[in-house]
Amino acid sequence: MVIIVGFVFQISFDVQAEEPSEIEITEKNIVSYRTHVQTYGWQYFVSNGAMSGTEGQAKRLEAIEIRLDNPEYNGGIQYRTHIQTYSWQDFVSDGAMSGTEGQAKRLEAIQIKLTGEMANHYDIYYRVHSQTFGWLGWAKNGQAAGTAGYAKRLEAIEICLATKGAPAPGSTENCYRHPFVEYRTHVQTYGWQDWKYDGAMSGTEGQAKRLEAITIRLNNQEFNGDIRYRTHIQTYGWQDWKYDGAMSGTEGQAKRPSRRNRRYGQTLRRN
Repeated sequence: MVIIVGFVFQISFDVQAEEPSEIEITEKNIVSYRTHVQTYGWQYFVSNGAMSGTEGQAKRLEAIEIRLDNPEYNGGIQYRTHIQTYSWQDFVSDGAMSGTEGQAKRLEAIQIKLTGEMANHYDIYYRVHSQTFGWLGWAKNGQAAGTAGYAKRLEAIEICLATKGAPAPGSTENCYRHPFVEYRTHVQTYGWQDWKYDGAMSGTEGQAKRLEAITIRLNNQEFNGDIRYRTHIQTYGWQDWKYDGAMSGTEGQAKRPSRRNRRYGQTLRRN
């Protein structure tokens, strides 16, 4: 028995963001940043749209420091990173390290925003080079850039300032990617399997192993609501509706889905 769970979302993985436009470097309002790269350690500071990190070397970013040099107005810069294992961390400010050092943990996403009077006069743009996906679109003013839920490392980043309301340096499409729905199944003999996302198969094929339970949840949802599901189980029939990651099915009872459920799969609905 195999179950494939998903909504009708079209996701493309081959969209490349446009190359950044030329950034004018002036004596004021310079954003400087450096990254801690797998194997290489801390890199030199770069500024105003230059790349920090690597491209084509499969090296993860592990930490980042960002600062404003000679700002024209009062204010500063805040940022936080999404780290392997640890998820989103607290915001840090003005040159402090976000990430880890010596733990071999990859950065997966980042948010950056200006503070104080600087935020009233300038937008901050940033884009990242993500494992598998390449350069993603430009994010700005606290938006997430990168991925979550795919276990993909950040490999490089570019950051620049723009006058408030000025056009972005390039495409702003696909700056952040995350699964919409995630699920896992309890399989005969094997127990609970790893989480799967957005239509990937959970279960086994060609092994004659029964599914015994399932949990389903929404990931980083943008709107209020939940996901509900129920299963039809040997002996017990249809069970009550479950939602938001609760288990539907049985564990340790060697119960299989009924004949009807084996044919048609789980019943799902989204509120």
